Amino acid sequence: MGKGKNTYHEKQQKSIDKEILSRVVDYFINQQGYLLMQMNANRLDEGLRNVIKNKAEAEFQRLGICQENELEAYLDVFEKYIWGYYYLDSLIRDKDISDIKCYEYNRITAKRNGELELTDVSFADEEDYRRFVQMVVTKNEKNLSAVNAKVVFTDVYSDADFILRFNVMSGWLQTSSMPFIHIRKDPKKKLYLDDLVKLGFMTQEQRKYLAGAAKTAKGIYVTGKGSVGKTRLTNALLEEIPKKKSGLVVAESDELFSEHPHFLFQHTIENNGEGKVSYDLKTLATNGLLIDLDYFIISEIKGDEAAAFSLASYTGHTCWATGHGASARDGIEKLADYIQRATGDSVEKCYKVLSKMEVVVYLEDFRIKEIVEVKGFDKDHLVFQDIFGGAAEWK
Repeated sequence: MGKGKNTYHEKQQKSIDKEILSRVVDYFINQQGYLLMQMNANRLDEGLRNVIKNKAEAEFQRLGICQENELEAYLDVFEKYIWGYYYLDSLIRDKDISDIKCYEYNRITAKRNGELELTDVSFADEEDYRRFVQMVVTKNEKNLSAVNAKVVFTDVYSDADFILRFNVMSGWLQTSSMPFIHIRKDPKKKLYLDDLVKLGFMTQEQRKYLAGAAKTAKGIYVTGKGSVGKTRLTNALLEEIPKKKSGLVVAESDELFSEHPHFLFQHTIENNGEGKVSYDLKTLATNGLLIDLDYFIISEIKGDEAAAFSLASYTGHTCWATGHGASARDGIEKLADYIQRATGDSVEKCYKVLSKMEVVVYLEDFRIKEIVEVKGFDKDHLVFQDIFGGAAEWK
């Protein structure tokens, strides 16, 4: 298990007593958490700053430290702790890193250009890590507890370059008893199809094909395992939709975005473990059927929202979706399974629905591996035609 160099801790807190940071952070998490939630994005309100300063002064006096420069230095560190992500800041700022995972306080990994690596980043100790996790959850207006041991949320404010999607699991669920954090980084700067060609994500021929499909295909399904670029490709394809068309995009977090004048973007809201207010993908997608739409797009289908997706395809919408799969064919057949479980329809009817999808794109390691077209169905199977990859490579 890696021990880490603790570089951030050494540089940023050299003259700051760790006990002060611990006591003040604990105070605001456990007794004044609502104040953290009230902070304006990227700015520490003057009133709250005074509350923090008074608490810090009390701690300094308790330890016999009364120097003003020490106090100001402490406030600077505290603001960075609150607005940034502490030891993880360097990983978040690194533009080559797409995913960060914290398994334990000194076992933190990153995915750099599609390759996993064990980083040298480490928290001070287990207590420091647990406190950080609780602070992250609190400031994002979530609650992590025994009755709500998993939370998912998006932070669109803290970093200038990336939208941060968090999946946090309490130590209650982990064999190690340590909480787990997964951070997915999605660029705020839109990548267009031409950008993806330059990055080697697709060929010029694939770009031309998909740009046309975005305008004319009845449906597009983007599949692959996690962290392979499904969101990146879908985001780029949104810009190819004619500006006179309207649409709805529903997702668990704010990863898909566009300035398209006639598109509505919605995200889910969890019940936070202490209430019954919840708006999941199924709820948002079902409500979307009542809106005048041309395009109906669901990010990451994996449950009952497949029923609304199925119905939308019957009502004349152009339907797009993303989801997991081990190949183009496997991905679309897995989607049929979701639809069957959500609707109770026969396999034949599910395949009939998916025959309207037309284009299936399979991604692997941030590249397009396959593109196939759905040409119809024959009772117990869909009929495919390879366009790029697979058998198409041998034509």
